[in-house]
Amino acid sequence: MRLSIPAFIFVIALAAIMPLGGQARAQSFTQAETLGQTPLQIITLGGKTHEIKARFALTPKQQQRGLMWETDLPQGTGMIFPMTPPRIARFWMRNTLIPLDMLFIAPGGMIVKITTRRDTGSENVTSSGVPVSAVLELPAGEAARLKIGIGDMVRHKVMRF
Repeated sequence: MRLSIPAFIFVIALAAIMPLGGQARAQSFTQAETLGQTPLQIITLGGKTHEIKARFALTPKQQQRGLMWETDLPQGTGMIFPMTPPRIARFWMRNTLIPLDMLFIAPGGMIVKITTRRDTGSENVTSSGVPVSAVLELPAGEAARLKIGIGDMVRHKVMRF
């Protein structure tokens, strides 16, 4: 199928603003049907290790839904979005009711970017800028509270980033 130039530009623009392919996630963070919480570790450059209980959004539906409509995300918890193959990640806050820290994780597990989004409900896009293998969402301010920064490493007993 051939697209006209305006239609092609529209499709490209839509793809750029739709996080992770634009498919709808089926379940919410707090529902029992979602992936179970499994601990992952963040090892800081200073040698401190933090354990985060993260829910994994593995399917396109889970990744599209993410933390939309959630009203609470306790300290020490989060949601991780694995990306295979690694790609430039784009996230927005549409229908997201809680402020978030977004930690962009490069292949190998290194945090390469941290963005705090307090503009709940916004359709402004945050991009990783470089291909990443995962994005970890935490409650806003959690990265600063735990002194997590660029260069810190994320590890999981099963999932490889």
